[in-house]
Amino acid sequence: MTKAVSRWGAALMLGVALLAVRFLPPSQVNEPGWVRYTAATQRPTPEVISAADLVRKKMAGWIREQARAAIRRDSTSPVGVTVLGRHDPELAAVVRQLSEQAWRLVPAGTTPVRLWTVLPAEGEAIPGAPFSVLYAGFVVPPSALDGRTCVVVLPPLTERDGPQDLARLRRHLRWNLQAHIGMCSLWKTFGAPGPGMQRWLETMGYRVAQASDWARGRRSFEAQWAADVEQEMADAMGRRFLRVLRPVLGEPHPAYLLGPDGARCLAGELPACRGPLTLRRQSFGGVEGGIPRITIWGDPLGADAPRWVSDLILDRGQESFQSLWGSPDPMLAAFEAAYGETAEAWTSRWLARRYGEFPRGAQLSPLALVGSLLSCALVIGLLLWELDRRGSD
Repeated sequence: MTKAVSRWGAALMLGVALLAVRFLPPSQVNEPGWVRYTAATQRPTPEVISAADLVRKKMAGWIREQARAAIRRDSTSPVGVTVLGRHDPELAAVVRQLSEQAWRLVPAGTTPVRLWTVLPAEGEAIPGAPFSVLYAGFVVPPSALDGRTCVVVLPPLTERDGPQDLARLRRHLRWNLQAHIGMCSLWKTFGAPGPGMQRWLETMGYRVAQASDWARGRRSFEAQWAADVEQEMADAMGRRFLRVLRPVLGEPHPAYLLGPDGARCLAGELPACRGPLTLRRQSFGGVEGGIPRITIWGDPLGADAPRWVSDLILDRGQESFQSLWGSPDPMLAAFEAAYGETAEAWTSRWLARRYGEFPRGAQLSPLALVGSLLSCALVIGLLLWELDRRGSD
């Protein structure tokens, strides 16, 4: 009887150990297992990418024409609004009010620039553009229009974003405005970017310049990923349910959304930092103003990539940034000339401040760990009870 129990116990512990080894992250910074799996099995084919690029190009041209038509109708207001796919004067008034509030916070420079906000209110707001393709962050800079109007597309509304919950709708729109008008804010305060900076921003799909936190009077930047995700989850599931669920699931670590080079950059490998700063984000191909195409493993700079430029201004000041912004040199060379250090070194420190130390092992919440141990104890107890019952028969 004792030998049988020992064999069963040894087999059970061996199985648990094998599962633990299988799912533990590697000891060195590398791609998480789910990245390797999805990259191998779900990589988009050239045909899919080509079709998506065609849709993006059509969307870009259509949005530009809509912006030009809106400018012709209203060429005096400092802020303009276009709601696509829904005739809702109340919604348009809310978007305009919040856009004006956000735009007033941005310091004015020497060149007057106005903001035009485009809000897709329906999935088929843009003809021929699937709902899933429309990604927030598409920017039409003033140079592509009349020289003084900057257009930004906000995330599309969902069925939950209706007038029946106006407080939630306003909070949702206010957050999205702060998170996406960054490029237009930079143009308003610092003027047109230099040729080197403009080329780099186009390469990055303008993604690194989406946020406008720097214009809100903050003195430094702080990690906000967890707070942002909590707000989105609370809106989706309800705050009470989230309060019960979090102790079981634990806190997801945002570093797992970094690409391989981003993870190595976070770990202090500076040569790996160049990739995330030069990797071309998919955009509306050749059309001035771009939309990033987020790969299956996310942006190589992680979920906070849109705050890279904003955090740089908060960290090093507007005067030094003005030198970088207007430089004709390539961004990496202009960065070193403006700040006296490489962009790679600053980015590595930025990742560390944003995401903290990269987790090297399993991270279960205390409640989840206790629950797992109790489950194992229950299985072992039932097994021993069954063996004891059979032995007594």
